[in-house]
Amino acid sequence: KTRHPIHIPISLSRSSAAKRNRILTSLCKIPTAKSNKTLLRLCENLTTKTMTRGKKDMEMAKSGYSDAKNRGDREEEARWANQIGHLLKERGEYVEALKWFRIDYELSLKHFPQKQLMPTCQSIGEMYLRLERFDDALVYQKKHLKFAQEVDDLVEQQRASTQLGRTYFDIYDKNEDNYSALKKAKKYVKMSLELARTLKHNPPSRNSPSFVKELVDAYNNMGLLKIYLEDYIEAERVLQEGLRICDEEEVGDNDDGRTRLHHNLGRIYIEIKEWEKATAHVDIDIKICQNIPHPQGEANGLINLGLIHYKLQKYDDALLCYKRALRIANKLEDEDALVKSVKVNIESTEEALKIMGELVQEEQQLKKLARDARLAIGTASQRRHQIKLHKCLKRLIELAINIEAWPKYLEYAKKEKNVAKELRDMEKLSDAFLDIGEAYYNLRKFDKAKKWHMKSWKASKSIHNLEGQAVANINIGNALDSAGEWTEALEAYREGYETAVQGKVISSQSTALQNMHYSYMLRFDNLEDARKLEPDIERLKAIIAEKGHNKDSDNERLSETESESDNSKNLSDEKMTEYPSPVFLTQRIPDRDHLLERDTDDLSGQGANTHRLDEDDLPLSQYLHSCKNGFQRKNSLQEMRGKDKCQTPSSLEGNYDSQKKVNNGLLPKVVTSEQLIGCKRPRIVISDDESGDHSEDSHVNPHDKNSKHSIVEFPDKMSTLSSERLTSKAREIHTSLHALGKTSADGSSGNSKGVTEASNSVRKGVDLLTVPVQMRNLDSSISVKIDETILTVDVREPDQYDLKTIGWLKVEAVQQYCLQIYNSKSSGLKPIVEELAYNGNICKSDELVKDLIASLGPGDMIDAIVKGWVRLTLAERYLISCKGCNQTPNQMLLAKLNNLKVSEDEVVASNCELDDVSVLPLLKALGTDGTFSLLDLSHNCLGNQTVHCIQEMIAASNNKNLGLTLDLHDNQLGASALLQLCQCNVSLSRLEVLNLSGNRLTDASARHISTIIEECKALAILNLEGCTLTGRTIQRISNALSLESGLVKLSIGKNPISGNSMSDLLKKLSMLGSFSDLDLTNVELNKTSIDSLCHLLQTSSSISTLAIAGTNIGMDGALKLSSTLAKRVMAVTVLDMSFCGLDLLGGRKTLQRLHCT
Repeated sequence: KTRHPIHIPISLSRSSAAKRNRILTSLCKIPTAKSNKTLLRLCENLTTKTMTRGKKDMEMAKSGYSDAKNRGDREEEARWANQIGHLLKERGEYVEALKWFRIDYELSLKHFPQKQLMPTCQSIGEMYLRLERFDDALVYQKKHLKFAQEVDDLVEQQRASTQLGRTYFDIYDKNEDNYSALKKAKKYVKMSLELARTLKHNPPSRNSPSFVKELVDAYNNMGLLKIYLEDYIEAERVLQEGLRICDEEEVGDNDDGRTRLHHNLGRIYIEIKEWEKATAHVDIDIKICQNIPHPQGEANGLINLGLIHYKLQKYDDALLCYKRALRIANKLEDEDALVKSVKVNIESTEEALKIMGELVQEEQQLKKLARDARLAIGTASQRRHQIKLHKCLKRLIELAINIEAWPKYLEYAKKEKNVAKELRDMEKLSDAFLDIGEAYYNLRKFDKAKKWHMKSWKASKSIHNLEGQAVANINIGNALDSAGEWTEALEAYREGYETAVQGKVISSQSTALQNMHYSYMLRFDNLEDARKLEPDIERLKAIIAEKGHNKDSDNERLSETESESDNSKNLSDEKMTEYPSPVFLTQRIPDRDHLLERDTDDLSGQGANTHRLDEDDLPLSQYLHSCKNGFQRKNSLQEMRGKDKCQTPSSLEGNYDSQKKVNNGLLPKVVTSEQLIGCKRPRIVISDDESGDHSEDSHVNPHDKNSKHSIVEFPDKMSTLSSERLTSKAREIHTSLHALGKTSADGSSGNSKGVTEASNSVRKGVDLLTVPVQMRNLDSSISVKIDETILTVDVREPDQYDLKTIGWLKVEAVQQYCLQIYNSKSSGLKPIVEELAYNGNICKSDELVKDLIASLGPGDMIDAIVKGWVRLTLAERYLISCKGCNQTPNQMLLAKLNNLKVSEDEVVASNCELDDVSVLPLLKALGTDGTFSLLDLSHNCLGNQTVHCIQEMIAASNNKNLGLTLDLHDNQLGASALLQLCQCNVSLSRLEVLNLSGNRLTDASARHISTIIEECKALAILNLEGCTLTGRTIQRISNALSLESGLVKLSIGKNPISGNSMSDLLKKLSMLGSFSDLDLTNVELNKTSIDSLCHLLQTSSSISTLAIAGTNIGMDGALKLSSTLAKRVMAVTVLDMSFCGLDLLGGRKTLQRLHCT
């Protein structure tokens, strides 16, 4: 679930370098769908004319360059190369533009004085910035500033400082933990503004320009800085000052400086939800983009228009805008991220349409439930109807948040408050106050938000709920911070932290500390105090990561309403549901309809405590245990510019946007500003099976002073998700109720926590009540001695007790012995038990165990006669590991392990429906010796955690000489999975074949892929098909390849690769003597790439397999390739050119030329 932050141009050109993968958030004043269609047709015509004119300009510039080069006029040659680079830059062909700028740079470096290098450094720095190669951009931008300072050129210093400010902005935007980048951005933006003012009032010479443009851009950048710091009042003042200068200096209406100012003003008004002002400014922004013309800006403007329609729930109009933007973006080179973002927006809007339909249906259901609840007043079913009404309201709140319908959110939250009062549940009431506060917060009514969060704090305090108090304090701090009361906000965060420490609520401690860190760094610029907090923040993050997504199991609690179900002690068929948290620090609200419900039948005559626990009755805090984190803004250092990032409704099921730093609203997949969404974190909810037999329920003693809080709670070992719990019927457990300890007067116990102890008569999940009477006084186990090891074998299972034989006992004893030695990391050998003996007498295999037990005395033991020892097979080790992990063996996997075709060194476990939990026994079984040479886990559901386990297993073996084939294709791996491999020296030394195709690695894995290529000297085969890689990653791969590389096969097909990065890769591959197999299936090859491919075929004698199916090279490309192949000495044995756009004539000509070979 990705977020695409806002595209924010800073200076010099419309498009900001490092933000080509982002979307400009803008609005346009077009009221009807009909007028929208008229505008779209007009925009399309303008774009076509613009592109036609651009081609003519390019032809003229290249002609001028050729003439200058032929004449030997280096100055003209450099000037034309620079001009060509700018034309390509405007067309979005950044890689090709960089090539021409470098030509200009090389000519200037050789033939001209240092001063003439400055414009070239500026252009190259900008191109690297647009390609997000920040280190390279900083090199040239710092050179630019250094040269300017050496010659004391204030004009060039101003330009260089402007670009450095841009770059550091984008570095910070990529990694918001990097506060040094933000401080440097501040430094250079201020320097740029000061220099621009100096130049404006004291120009270097009479013939110098007025420097109005530079001054306007500097004000724009300063306004942008204030937006990043969320100081919107000051940002508005600065940007309005920029517009005032434009008017005073009579800057043209279509000047690109104006469009940037209007863009950022529109952005401010969007943030503060002043839609008319936002529309006015962004409308001007879009019109200027059309008049300049600037296709990227036009596409972005249409996206912004779609965004405003989306926010107003006009989804049909939004789709029209997005589809038009997609057509424009598809015509631009090196704008894959823009195309992808538009597609995401289209999907999001379509999903929002569905959600709106759900909301309408749910509102009808709400009306029906409200009517039923009114009719049930005074009856025995009144409470049950109120609980159903509460559930419906929570669902409506969730849907309203998903589509940012904040007025609806407020309406439902107030109704939720009334229902909670009727239920007399203070915890539900506290949650309702929390919802009302968040609704007002998102409506930017911060005083009211503070008021309702204070009510939530008081309600939590009244029931000694320390977690609720901590959350309320943090949310109060959020409201104060947004209102500009920074000192008071910091104090609220500090109080929230102290309360969270008292209540041992780890997640709230982490959130409060991060918010304090944010305040120190950005509000008060207090680096010293901020650094003091960092060790505690990291420690808490580690604890949270270890526990898994903030499930503070030690602080879980039940509301007053939930405690009414203490009589429900029949826990047969118990189930657990766990809701995963989306990526990108985004948490989602679990879908309440998917949680397992408890019975809520009204048991009349039992009072308030006799209601059976209903899942619907769980309060918000019980579902989303740690909050209240959804409302704890500035949840991470990334949340600084929270409201500008828009959530993609792949997470429309429930991402919460309740806070300013975390987010100002859960937006759909619509890619907009730089918002980060945080929500209440999910937790495991355990409930009864709905079909449980109520007749056996034990009722709480109504006279017990603690009965109100008595609950049934599962033992700790049952609170984790396991295959056994999910795949087999849970064993019936009878537990003895333990009354909750009374909350201390000062509330230090934090949450009410139930304590449950299993009855002493229960062993291995079997209830003593179900054991036959004749067995109750018999010993339930037999002691067996194998090789100095004494084992206790449990033989009591009522349904099979009469049938168990000595043969069964022999097998069971061997299994327990293997499990024991396996867990102790012994040699991994198992005994061959020939016989069992008692008092020197051999026990017959068909003898019944119950007869043997009858003859045993106290302390007697059975001896096992061991014939020999054999090594445990992998299948046996896997079964033992399953037992040790309390998991049910995967039968598909077990069948494959029992039928390994070659040896246990080559493990094939593909297509076995494995996930990160169910694969653990297999990895544990493999980890005993780590000698496997092939591990195939393809076509499963494995994530990054599995790769981490594999890496640890390989590292523990410390075997660097055995080759390794790792096949993980078609799983659910991400970029961090490769990071795990890169951190293991043993893996890097062993890896020969790596197949990661079909995993969504994205360009975030580019650095790790290049590290693997550089460090894995033995790597021969690398498969990265369908990994959502773009030209950026391909460029990294190209840079990583060296003459020493032993790469034989590379598969990068089915990736959205464009631009000229493919050409560089093909040139590098042509230099490898061992390379023989290349797969480029479904990769778009342009003319330059085809030329490079022909060069590869000409220069490489080892290439034997080439797959270019679906590359659309057409007849010209096919003929060129076939001509090249015809000239090769060594023939290509496999050539796939299917679906390349050949017609009958082209196919015939191609075959004729290939036939000549």
